[in-house]
Amino acid sequence: MSIGVIAGTGGSATGTETAPETTKNPINVKYSALICETLLKFRSDSSIAGFRFNHLQSQFQMARRSLRVGNHLAQHLHG
Repeated sequence: MSIGVIAGTGGSATGTETAPETTKNPINVKYSALICETLLKFRSDSSIAGFRFNHLQSQFQMARRSLRVGNHLAQHLHG
């Protein structure tokens, strides 16, 4: 199996022909693990950010509803 960074070339980004098997090359194993770890962290961070955004969005919607109810009551009390 060759590791190709650029799709379809079968080579790496540095211009070497083909990389050896990932399991036989400790540098490839190290970088593969680092890439996986980075991707998982990014996925985790983005889902936390998504959760926070949804939470803020629902807080904003509740505040808008409260404001509408408050305005409605104020109109009836002063009307």
